[in-house]
Amino acid sequence: MLPMPDLAAAFGESPNPYMILDRELRYVAANRSYLDAVGRSREELLGTRVFDAFPHDPDDVNNASRGLVAASFARVFETGRADALPFVHYRIPVDGRHADRYWSATHTPLAGPDGSVAFVMQHTVDVTDLRQLGEAAGARGEQAGVLARAERVQERNVALDRALALAHRERAEVDERVAWLRTAFAQAPVALVVLRGPSYVVELANTRTYEMWRRTPEQTLDRRLIDVLPELAGQVLFDLLDGVRATGTAYVGTELPVQLERRGVLEDTYFTFVYQPVFDLAGAVDSVMVVASDVTAEVLARRGVEAARAGLEAAFRAEREARAEAEHASRVKDQFLATVSHELRTPLTAILGWVQMLRGDMLAPDKRARALETVDRNARAQARLIDDLLDVSRIVSGKLALELEAVEVAGAVAAAVDTVRPDAAARGVAIELRLDSTAPVMGDARRLQQVLWNLLSNAVKFTPRGGRVVLSVDRRDDWVEIAVADEGVGMAAEFLPVAFDRFRQAATGDARAAGGLGLGLSIVRHVVDAHRGEVRAYSDGPGKGSRFVVRIPAALPAEASGAADRSEAAPAPPSLAGARVLLVDDQEDTREFVRALLEQCDARVTVAASAAEGLAAIERERFDVLVSDLGMPEVDGFELVRRVRALPDAGRRATPAVALTAFVRAGDRARALSAGFDHHLTKPVVPAELLSVIAAVTARR
Repeated sequence: MLPMPDLAAAFGESPNPYMILDRELRYVAANRSYLDAVGRSREELLGTRVFDAFPHDPDDVNNASRGLVAASFARVFETGRADALPFVHYRIPVDGRHADRYWSATHTPLAGPDGSVAFVMQHTVDVTDLRQLGEAAGARGEQAGVLARAERVQERNVALDRALALAHRERAEVDERVAWLRTAFAQAPVALVVLRGPSYVVELANTRTYEMWRRTPEQTLDRRLIDVLPELAGQVLFDLLDGVRATGTAYVGTELPVQLERRGVLEDTYFTFVYQPVFDLAGAVDSVMVVASDVTAEVLARRGVEAARAGLEAAFRAEREARAEAEHASRVKDQFLATVSHELRTPLTAILGWVQMLRGDMLAPDKRARALETVDRNARAQARLIDDLLDVSRIVSGKLALELEAVEVAGAVAAAVDTVRPDAAARGVAIELRLDSTAPVMGDARRLQQVLWNLLSNAVKFTPRGGRVVLSVDRRDDWVEIAVADEGVGMAAEFLPVAFDRFRQAATGDARAAGGLGLGLSIVRHVVDAHRGEVRAYSDGPGKGSRFVVRIPAALPAEASGAADRSEAAPAPPSLAGARVLLVDDQEDTREFVRALLEQCDARVTVAASAAEGLAAIERERFDVLVSDLGMPEVDGFELVRRVRALPDAGRRATPAVALTAFVRAGDRARALSAGFDHHLTKPVVPAELLSVIAAVTARR
């Protein structure tokens, strides 16, 4: 690497006169040659205004020569371009008097730290001798003859020699400066590139550019940028370059993402850069100079910090939300306990009061019947509250059991309506039934009646006197749909999603004119879920009534056959003689129980402890029905039935499949049927239900 030249020494020792002025035209520097030419010391000039030191004509401060020089300085500061005065007459003090001198001056702009013109450098050449030679030659005229012409030629030759020597010295200085600039350009810590013409040919590039692009000078110089870096095609860089060429305005980009090829793959790299237009003599954009810094490491580091901060903020937010939810749950529980106390004490007050009056023989005979009726009604209300509390306890502990059988929905509806009708009549509320279907379902008759009673009693409770409650039953595909609609207080939209949560009530405190614990709808949801059904609440808003819709899977034909004509004696189990059953379950106790149950009905049972064993068995022989658990390790029942449905043999592929599982939600049933099962039965297994399903599918088989 070339050593850095001592620019200060070169300036000071130059044989050419140089001086530098600031924008106030004060001397900030002058070399030895300049000081010798003007006969002053550096101490006399530094800090002094140039026209105070050299006014040209002290008697005329506005003289023409001073005006020419001042105008030249002004042009340099205004345009940022060099200015020249080829020949100017200017007096300077010499030996105590002002001597007429003639100068050739070049004024060059110098940039300050912010890039604007802060100084002007004057390079002067004393051409007084040339001027005097010309004047002497004119005075002698033609009388001097040949000798005079020879002398003038000789003088001109001497002047020419001086001019050539001056030109050589200046050329050497320029070459030295250019060499220094090239060294500085090559060693700059940022990427520097000059792109020539509309095709953006790489004219110049420094070492940092080659490192950044991972290219050699031979692969870079005098080549189009798109050929050097083909991965830039389609990226925004070329649009930005076109914009700089079209407008002549520089563009500054901050942390712009650019994809560059690294180890055979495109990687996101981030740059902060400047596109600076370079103008030709005609003022048109000839080239674009690029100054770029790779800030990828800084961007990624900052994003890592931002991601960590976002993670902490998310954790804090989750903690605040969890704490708020816990506080809300605590408030809800406290409110619930207060409600329980109120709802239990209210009927108890009536019961104890009337009983004391009865014991004290304080009532007339005509009041005793009313007292007994009041005690009975309040005792029943208290019993229902206690039943609700016990049901919630069973639901929470997972001990809510169902006694499944084929149930005619119409019967459950009639029982629920009979229970609610007296209260509806007392409140002046009409109940309208629309039974468009009497389709049976497999369910627990008592629990279904409980669901309907809860929905009906709520509807009656919140419907004003003179209003109407409509209960409808419809068959929709494989579902029986039961809807209860009222003309009551309705519900706000934000309450609908939580209407079935425990301890939730649309009105609290003194506004709870209707009473209750807020458990009825929660019990409804859990009972419906246990029946593999679903329940939803609808309302157009406060004061516009509510509508609750319960959907429960309709019973299969074999399941429904006993609902219409059920006798007191348990029906005889169906015969499965000759039926070939493949039973797949990873629980040994379940396999033994189901196998014994099926073999009691003369079925031929093959057992498998895993999905793999089951698939191997069905590939060896054909079966009339596949009974499989869903939750098994490694390969579950969902995947097993998918593989069965993909078997190449059409007969094996069409084997009926029954899911026997503890997955009891409505969504689990839909998922099982979607996977390829024909039926979905829940554990604990109901023997009659399992036998009837297998009998039905084997009969069709």
